Amino acid sequence: MLRQAGYDVTVARDANAALRLHDDGEAFNLILADIPDGEASRRELARNLGQATEWRNTPIVELGLHRPGLTGDAFNGGDMLNAVSENIAERGAA
Repeated sequence: MLRQAGYDVTVARDANAALRLHDDGEAFNLILADIPDGEASRRELARNLGQATEWRNTPIVELGLHRPGLTGDAFNGGDMLNAVSENIAERGAA
């Protein structure tokens, strides 16, 4: 969906793969994270991204697709595209 909207997309299967991208010098305008439900998972993501010094100012949008009771019908791609474009626009204005 993001590629169809004209965005360059890089996928990391997990936090460790994302950190390898950081270590390889990749830079991003935005990080989309699909975090499994649970406060511990969110803390782990924050801790892992805290190690990624070059990404400290990169906005993060949480998708939350792993939440209990969420069905495919509840996912709204338009909302995701709006969140992406708004966050990138805000960063460009900063």
